[in-house]
Formats: sequence, C-alpha cells, structure tokens
Amino acid sequence: MFMPHGSCRWRAWGAYRCFHRSKPLLDHAKSGNSPEVPQELLVPAQILAVRNLTPKIKELKLQVEEHSGFTFKAGNWVDFFIDQDGVSKVGGYSMSSIPSSLPELRLAVKTSRHPPAQWCHTLAQPGKWVKLKAGGSFYFDAYEHGRHLKHLIFIAGGIGINPIFSMLQEALHDQHELRSLERITLLYSASTADEMAYRTDLMALAATHPLLDLELRVTRDETWLGARGRLNMEQLRRHLGEDKRLVYLCGPPAMTDQLVEDLQREGLAMSDLRYEKWW
Repeated sequence: MFMPHGSCRWRAWGAYRCFHRSKPLLDHAKSGNSPEVPQELLVPAQILAVRNLTPKIKELKLQVEEHSGFTFKAGNWVDFFIDQDGVSKVGGYSMSSIPSSLPELRLAVKTSRHPPAQWCHTLAQPGKWVKLKAGGSFYFDAYEHGRHLKHLIFIAGGIGINPIFSMLQEALHDQHELRSLERITLLYSASTADEMAYRTDLMALAATHPLLDLELRVTRDETWLGARGRLNMEQLRRHLGEDKRLVYLCGPPAMTDQLVEDLQREGLAMSDLRYEKWW
C-alpha cells in the first residue's frame, strides 16, 4: 500500500485517520469510517487549464488518457506527483469533479508553504504533465448509499468544500437512483465570502434544484448579509431531521472534531456519518 511521505495511520473506533508527523508535509489529512485505500494505478495527467477560484485557491483542470484505467468515486482524493521544477514531494488533493466527467477532472488547491501547493500556484500551467493515484474511503455512491435515503446532509469548512462539491454534483447527477430522496442540505462556511470556492456554482445548483437547501456562512466578514459565525450544534440541529439521513462532513480538524463529537452526542449513529479532515 502506498504511504504518502510523512503520514501515518492508526485505528480509532473502527476508523483509520491519517495525520502528519510535521506540518505541512501533505496538504491533506485523511480520515473516515474505514481504511484509506489508494489505488495501485499511477497514471500520467496533463494540465489543461489553471484558474483562480478565490484569492487563495486555484483550480487545476487535468486530463488522463481515456483508456488509462483511472477511476474514482465522488469525494475521493488523489496523490499528486509533480517530479519537476525541483519538486519531489507528493501532494494530496480531493477531486471536485465527478467520475462521469472523466477523462477530465478538477482539483482545487489552497496556497500553503508545502512545495506541491506552491508549485500549483506558481508553476503549474497548461501543457505540463503530472502523475495521479486515486484513493480514499470518503465518497458518495448513489447505488451504494442511496437506498431508502431521504435526507442527504453535507457540511463543509474552507477547502473541505472540494470533496463535498464533488459528492453534491454526483447526488444531483444520479438523482434518478435516489428514489426516496426528499432533501439535500449543504452548509458551507469560510472565513470570508471571497474565500468561498465554487460559490457561484453552488448558488446556480440551488436555483435549479428545488430539493437543495444551501446555506453559505462566513466567520470573519462583517459585510456579509447571510449567516455569520462558526457553525455549531444549535444551528445544525434544525437541519438534521431524524429519519433516513446521511451526513458528510469535511473541514479543518478543530471544526470536524467538534462537530463529530456534537453529532454523536446528539444521537447520530456512526453508520450515518462520514467525515474527513483537511489541514
């Protein structure tokens, strides 16, 4: 099994969590309800486009060879091998696109001191080649998770929107398979409105899909006219409901740890909760 540089895995209440020995070695900390499973397949991918999503987040659009065998599930991550421009460390980023978009895929990368993130923000350009290896146990699959599901709840903080946006798109794309689904809730918080990646896309989806309830929240922007302040259990409780629900949560460690603890205390079964933490 491939182990990214500087990572470790340990078992905690039936889940594998991956933390870093020092920060930042990778751009992500993977965790969930079952072991993280990277594919063995390492495939070349060409950068097609690079664009600014926010002042601190760039999106890379890539393309793998059509018959490369590369596959993933909505919400999965890729290990990102650069091996050029003096960058040998491996990055780790969730995909924001969905499997049906292959051979094209998209990643959103937040700026940091980690060399792969710096490369994505300064040296990545159309025409360059990298290598990708997909993996992860954090995903949504309509065929696997959708039977009898009535309420799908997504909670994202900061760059944690990356896999959540992928899973939301997948749920809407495969809505015909979710025959019992009555409601999708997305609660997305960022420090400021300018740092909300995919905000325009999310608002467009909410405008065209009546079952999608979207709440955008900021924690440090006094000019924002929508929800403000950190998401807590009191605010979350009114969105939960009680019957046939599935909750996906992805965000910074402090936010994720607190909400997982609160949701368990509220009585949400671990079988109804999927989570992943990102630095």
